[in-house]
Amino acid sequence: MSAYTFLPWMRRGLANQLKDPAGVGSSRARLEVSVTIASDAPGPAGAPVIKPIKLVWPGDILGMSPRQVIRTEPRAGTSDYEPNYLAAVDFYDEDFLWRYSPFALQPPGQPSPSIRLTAKARKQDIFPPVARELLWNEFPTDMQGSYFRQFWDVSRVPLLPGESAKDHTERLKDIRRMHEWDRKSVLGSHNQRDAQGDASQVILVIRGDLLKRYPNTAIYAQQAKWSTEALRKNRLVLSDESGDLVKDASSPLFRFPLYHAFVAPDIYFIGFDLTLEEVRGDAKLAETAEAQATVSPKELGWFFVLQEIVGEPRFGMDVAAPTEPAPSPSWNDLSWVDVDLSGGEIINLTAALLGTARKSRPGGNWGDNAADMANILYQEPVMVGIHGREMLKNLTPLV
Repeated sequence: MSAYTFLPWMRRGLANQLKDPAGVGSSRARLEVSVTIASDAPGPAGAPVIKPIKLVWPGDILGMSPRQVIRTEPRAGTSDYEPNYLAAVDFYDEDFLWRYSPFALQPPGQPSPSIRLTAKARKQDIFPPVARELLWNEFPTDMQGSYFRQFWDVSRVPLLPGESAKDHTERLKDIRRMHEWDRKSVLGSHNQRDAQGDASQVILVIRGDLLKRYPNTAIYAQQAKWSTEALRKNRLVLSDESGDLVKDASSPLFRFPLYHAFVAPDIYFIGFDLTLEEVRGDAKLAETAEAQATVSPKELGWFFVLQEIVGEPRFGMDVAAPTEPAPSPSWNDLSWVDVDLSGGEIINLTAALLGTARKSRPGGNWGDNAADMANILYQEPVMVGIHGREMLKNLTPLV
């Protein structure tokens, strides 16, 4: 006889204390947490402190670890799956889809899902059947048409401040609504997401294993500016070298991808609402005092930025010694060339570091304890910016 297992609707953590019904209040769940501070000394206990807090909600989720998915139906690469079969995904944590829902449990104890599974079909698989159906119904078609307003993957494009999900979806459609077209317009001129009306847009191509190893890497464009530091005089730098201002998707200093595409095995296409001229900057642009005095701040070109997501910690050391070490001893300058590897793959923490490397620096002492070693080996998130003119300097114009 077959055995059936029924998984309960479940939720863990502070979300169990939510009381607002679904659809009421802010989309971000709020709770009041009471903390009482007591002392071992005789005397009355202190009054409880009540503090309102905000919980993580679906809008804070930027990605999902592939290890969260333990089984898919159909399996990856399947090309002959029956079209009338139900697609399914099994998650390692049973409560994953409901965990971040901002609403309280509803009778009979089921929360509203905060994450939904969407099945996407490839455009090249959809267009031919639609065209054949139109042709069968005697619609005049050359079988070459496109029948959808959305072609590119826009799942990573952030919402603008105050923008609703509905407006966000409409803004990112590739083609304007047909009834909004100008009767005098020509085909190919209805690119909805080309905000500046440019004839062509820049596509950044990345090839390699970088995005396979770090799939959550943030990729965007950042406007260049002149450095104000004496040591980097007449140098072009990022407008936001800390990466803190990038949270503002409406800032004119940033341009976020309009779309993404992937070609197996390792080629990524990222499109931006920028032209080659904007990315390259003024023709006279150079890192000289003369250029700084004559080139407009609006024509300094753009950097393409790859930024590691904060919250994905890595531990290790730099591959090579820094070319510009910090003015004072810092563990951020530690590299593998400073460590004695003569013993093989095991590092002797009691041995001295090589060369002039110091075992004691602000933040901990080499080999003292696990906490110090974790702090020493922690790798701060990396942000790399490459100016467009460096990428385009060998570009040959098309005739």
